[in-house]
Formats: sequence, structure tokens, C-alpha cells
Amino acid sequence: LSLKREKMKKFFWALPVILFPYWILIAMLCLRSDVCLKSNDPYLLLYFIAALAILAVVSFVCSVSITAKSIAKKWNAHETARLNMIIKLSQIPAYIAIFVLGAIFLITIFTFAFTFFFIVYDAISIFLSGIIGVAASLRAKDEKLVSGQSFILYGIAQFIYCADVFVAIFLFVKTKPKKFSPQQPI
Repeated sequence: LSLKREKMKKFFWALPVILFPYWILIAMLCLRSDVCLKSNDPYLLLYFIAALAILAVVSFVCSVSITAKSIAKKWNAHETARLNMIIKLSQIPAYIAIFVLGAIFLITIFTFAFTFFFIVYDAISIFLSGIIGVAASLRAKDEKLVSGQSFILYGIAQFIYCADVFVAIFLFVKTKPKKFSPQQPI
């Protein structure tokens, strides 16, 4: 029970980071809702931007917390790589939706600013998950599962769009504990 509770704590701290790219989509839906469309509040868009900024700070604190706990050797490389992979894979649908919306908003000059905002928001999201990815790479290096040069390459790849997902999966597989099977008699 204690082991399961520990895993849930790790996931709890990762939840704001996982949900970060989805928050902009939720904000877009809220802005398109009847309540927002019928509102006469001229600062409504600023409220949503402020809420997204607060959520970014919360996500940053959680990301740094996960990284610090991992580097302090409270987690092994496989646990950190697993959490990193879960974060990266769960964000793929949000990135696809943000890309499609960004492409649509790029078509007209009136919504061009939204596309720029999406690019910045994606960069922040990749940075937040990349921090955890660097921790996974560092833990793998500390446990001598990857070399020093590979650690640098994997760490940099955590901040590159699309490459981060492949490296996260690779690190998860690379850090998987080896199962020793007793030798079979001939």
C-alpha cells in the first residue's frame, strides 16, 4: 500500500504539468461559451491570460519539485523516466489540437496573434516537461545506464519538439530493470 501511495504522490505532482497544454484549450472553450460571449466585461481575456499565467507558475513549481526529488536520488532512473514518458505521451492530443487551431488562426490576419500565443504556450509546455526529462537523463547517467555524452544528447532532446517524446520512450526502455532468469540446464 505504501508503494502505491508513493507512486500516486509522484503522479499528483505531475498532474499540473500533464494538464498544462490542455488549459489553453479549456480557456478557448470558455471564451467561446455563451457566458463569455454575452459578457460585457472588457477585461475577460486578461482574466484568462492571468489564470493561465498562474497555472504556468503552479506547473513550474511542480516540475521543479519533481526534478529536485529525482536528482536528490529519492527516485530511480526508471521511475523518473516512466513519469517523463507518461507526461510526454499524455500531452500529444493537446499538441495536435493546438497545432490545428494555430494553423486555422494563421489563415486570417485578425487571429494571427492567437497563433503566436500558441507557439509561446507550446514552448513553455515543452520547457516544463523538458525539465523532468533532463532529470530522467541525469538519473540514468548516475546509475550508469547511459554515458555522459548520451546524457547531454538526451537532455537537449527533451526540449526539442517531437524528439522529446521519442527520447522519453527510449529512456524508459533503456532504464527498465533487467530481469534475471535462472539458467536452464541443458
